[in-house]
Amino acid sequence: MKEKRFEEIRIIPDTTMNKLKRYIAIQIIGIIVLGAIGIYMCIQSIKLAGEVNSLILENEELNKAIEMKDSMISDLQEDNIKLQEMIDNVKN
Repeated sequence: MKEKRFEEIRIIPDTTMNKLKRYIAIQIIGIIVLGAIGIYMCIQSIKLAGEVNSLILENEELNKAIEMKDSMISDLQEDNIKLQEMIDNVKN
């Protein structure tokens, strides 16, 4: 019986490495997409926070204006009552 010293080497395609590379590529793409979505959401939340702060300041200014208007109305009502009393005193 004669031994074969050098056998023919058959190259079997390594499908597991190809699958592994494909899965890694898919994961990298997924990470990039999720990172982009996260960055976009952060930028939008920063813009929204700025808008909220400006609306809060505007609301405070409007509340001050309403308080001034109410104060002016109450002053005018007091003046009107005094004038009516003066007119009643003049008539009597």
